[in-house]
Amino acid sequence: MAMKKKQQFELTEAIRNYFNIIPYQDIIPWLEKNISLADDVSSERDSLDFSKYSYQIPILKTWQDFNKRKIVTLVAVEQIGKSSCWVYGLLYRMVFTPCQMLICYPSTDLAVENNQTKLEPLMSHIPRP
Repeated sequence: MAMKKKQQFELTEAIRNYFNIIPYQDIIPWLEKNISLADDVSSERDSLDFSKYSYQIPILKTWQDFNKRKIVTLVAVEQIGKSSCWVYGLLYRMVFTPCQMLICYPSTDLAVENNQTKLEPLMSHIPRP
């Protein structure tokens, strides 16, 4: 009987690996594990620690509801993490619900700058299956 369970586990793992299926994780633990701030010279730490900014947790959790499309409007003072909320949520969804995505920027220059300074450094540290 133990051999049959082992074979089932091996088959499940083989299927998961073949299709690059990543087991689901809630957003906050996934972000704390996979988002590296090591390349960000302005960051006081190398990884996320939501005990320091717990007000972002409810906003970020809206990204893990895969069954509904939501519009979230975030208005806050400067330098509080508004951009981080959409960047982290976008990266999370890119892993767990890959699809075509569109980010609209007011200009091409701003798009290039944001992609190079915000998205690409974070994406480079996320493990790929």
